[in-house]
Amino acid sequence: MSYDEDDEYQGWVSESQKVGIIFLVFAAAFGGLGFVMFLDTGLLSIANLLLLIGLSLCLGAERLKNFFINPQKLPFTLMFSLGIFLLLNGYSILGFLAEMIGFFMLFKEFIPLVRTAVRYVFSGFSLT
Repeated sequence: MSYDEDDEYQGWVSESQKVGIIFLVFAAAFGGLGFVMFLDTGLLSIANLLLLIGLSLCLGAERLKNFFINPQKLPFTLMFSLGIFLLLNGYSILGFLAEMIGFFMLFKEFIPLVRTAVRYVFSGFSLT
């Protein structure tokens, strides 16, 4: 099947995924800013909200549910959720630590992909 220029084919990423990526970028920005501002509860809460919205837009509701409720990942999902709960209740250090442990254990298989993407994006830049 081929696509002509007049077709509505826009590439590999749908419009909702593009919006989801924007939400994920803002989640990273708010999370970084919340960390730099000595674990500010408000900024980290906004980052969590943006992260969940961005993931749901990028993956879709069914794939997101299957990802988080996967039996192998359920303990890490609970750890991430506990971190969000602690953060919202004012325990920013404990909440942040629990979230980071859960987040990295949930998404550890994507780290090589992210590393490759970052290398590809910054391959044209030289710091020397």
